[in-house]
Amino acid sequence: MENKFSLRSFIITALLIILFLGIVIPGGYYLYRYMSYTRVIAEFDDAEPLPPNMSVFYKGFNIGKVTKVQPHDDYTKTEVHLLFFPADLQLPKNVSARVKNYRKKFDYIDIVYPQLPSETMLKNGDRIKGKTSASVEAFINEQAENGTLDIIVDNVSAFIETLNNTTRNVGDLFKTLNNTVKENQRNINQTTRNLELTTRNLRLTTLKINKSVKQDMTEESLQNLNETTKNIKEITKSIECATGNLTQTMNQVNSITNNIDDITCTVAKTLKTRMGGMRLLFGKPEACCKKKACPCKR
Repeated sequence: MENKFSLRSFIITALLIILFLGIVIPGGYYLYRYMSYTRVIAEFDDAEPLPPNMSVFYKGFNIGKVTKVQPHDDYTKTEVHLLFFPADLQLPKNVSARVKNYRKKFDYIDIVYPQLPSETMLKNGDRIKGKTSASVEAFINEQAENGTLDIIVDNVSAFIETLNNTTRNVGDLFKTLNNTVKENQRNINQTTRNLELTTRNLRLTTLKINKSVKQDMTEESLQNLNETTKNIKEITKSIECATGNLTQTMNQVNSITNNIDDITCTVAKTLKTRMGGMRLLFGKPEACCKKKACPCKR
């Protein structure tokens, strides 16, 4: 009996220990995880309808999720409860949460690191600024919150001051130029008059040169015209001489032709007479070589 009781007690004890370990260890682990989570609330002033259970990303990594979306007490803001998983996550308190969309597939919360991070680190229960769209007003507000707007204002102020200094320097330069012109006005006037006289003399010289050149060109042209006229006269004389020679030659040709015509007429008349051939052989042709019309042409 005692052995049976001891065995039963051992089994029950072992089961209790196993049950304890199976509950306590996972429970302790989850309790530790739960205690190490960072819970913050993102406040959206003009939030659109937000889907629940959105994932939270930081630099492309999933670091948490949205646990609850609810309105503020006076319904002027939307509160989005965020749960950050990493226990060693160190973020400045002035981070912000922006709602984004991934390739039109799903919405998510992106944690935006500020340009000028605060020295105070984000802890459990803090509230951060929520943003839904990248508008110009949101950008200006973000720059103002991060302190970047102050830097921009300082740069603009420095630029305006530099521009004012440049304007003053330009004004001083024009004053100096004006004074220089006034001091040298007499010299400038004298130089202008000298330049005017020089221009006038140059014009007169040009007119004289033009007249001289025109006169020389006229005389040369007249001389060339005279030479051309002489050449034309010589050519005309040569043509007249050639014409006279041609007339004399034609007269000689006509005389020779007349002589040949007379001889032909005489021979023809002699041949028509009785014993004409004998008369030609013995040198007694008919006398028709006088200046008469040839009877053969009748």
